[in-house]
Amino acid sequence: MNRDGQSSDRGVTWGYVTAALAVALLASVAVGMVVGAPALAPPSADDIVAGVEDRYDDAESYTGTVVVDGTYDNGTERVERSARVRVQYRAPGSYRAEVVAPESANGTVMATNGSVAWATRPAGTTLVRPLNETQQGWVERANVSAAVDHLRENVTVEKRGTATVDGEEAYVLDVSPRNESADASATVWVSTDDYRLLKMEGSGQHEGETGSVTVTFEAFEFGVSIHDSAFQPPSDRNVVVASLDRTTYESVAEAREESGAVVPTVDAPNHTVTTVAVATFDGDRTATVAYANDDSRLAVVASERDPLDRFDADTETVTVGDREASYATAGDTGVVFWRADGLTYAVAGDQPRDRLVELAGTLST
Repeated sequence: MNRDGQSSDRGVTWGYVTAALAVALLASVAVGMVVGAPALAPPSADDIVAGVEDRYDDAESYTGTVVVDGTYDNGTERVERSARVRVQYRAPGSYRAEVVAPESANGTVMATNGSVAWATRPAGTTLVRPLNETQQGWVERANVSAAVDHLRENVTVEKRGTATVDGEEAYVLDVSPRNESADASATVWVSTDDYRLLKMEGSGQHEGETGSVTVTFEAFEFGVSIHDSAFQPPSDRNVVVASLDRTTYESVAEAREESGAVVPTVDAPNHTVTTVAVATFDGDRTATVAYANDDSRLAVVASERDPLDRFDADTETVTVGDREASYATAGDTGVVFWRADGLTYAVAGDQPRDRLVELAGTLST
């Protein structure tokens, strides 16, 4: 979020792409059982949006699978990601999402019962977060009607016609931003039978970066009985209760002045600072400064916690200046980290080990 507690994104384009995606994504948080009788005359785009609103407004419960496929391309790098998430919803604000794929995240669960939010992996502790103001707002907005209202404020929705999606007849809606400078668009498929959202595709570009997302809803069942345990932290794990907030800043200087945290930098020629953020978890602060150029990415961290302790079992000892540090890898990313004066410092990136060690030697606060 930014300093006003609002979500931040890459630019105007991505804001509108996100708005276009909201109807589809938030459908997985508030799916209902209201079925409006079809009008005698073919419904207009506004009629269809209203039908979606009415159907989801009185949601009682649902289960189903949300499939998300996304692509990001900045001209030099193309990244494709896919995920399958089993979701459960029960009014008025209980939601559970369990990752089925990719395999690396299989079994990860995130849930809320409207009072607390919790998350857990197949092994390890469970994190329980009392909802802060931003998270509570998310729960309140986890309502398709509210999402559709927001969508109407920012985009134009036009009816293209009908098509078939996995054997179901669907209305096809074209979504475009009212801001003509935003290069983004989306298409939404809505069931002609009961105004169920079936599929959504969105794409956009901004300053040489392009992205696209396809969201498909599979095997949804409505009005099902869901046990209370689905929305409660598991009782067989060590439960950690904490709150988490993250604030982004316009500059390192602003973060240092306003957050009171130790905000680190390194001497990285030909790199530009892209993000400055301070996260607070259970009272401990972690500051991250991200750098990038056309060829590489870097992140510099100073944390009052020890977020890199998971690397302790497989590390290599290196020397940073006159101090001993550790080097580890996670996929294509290398990490150099050490503890000093009660803080964990780290430099991570897609650079060779020796270059990361060299950069770590320039770290300043």
